[in-house]
Amino acid sequence: CAVIVNYFKHVQRGRRALSILQLTLKFKWNGPLGEGIAHGEKSFGLGEMIEIIVKVRRDIVDILIEPLE
Repeated sequence: CAVIVNYFKHVQRGRRALSILQLTLKFKWNGPLGEGIAHGEKSFGLGEMIEIIVKVRRDIVDILIEPLE
């Protein structure tokens, strides 16, 4: 039973980390960069995607390493 509980805690932690990344990407996509795409002014490149991930990496790592209760 304890194994199952710990498994679900890890799943929940992973989902929280993923949701931070998804929200960040959604905000970036719908912001000035997204408007540029809509007008054909700028493409959403891999470099920009990596930059976003690096910016939120610390938040994700903090969530993943916090002790389980």
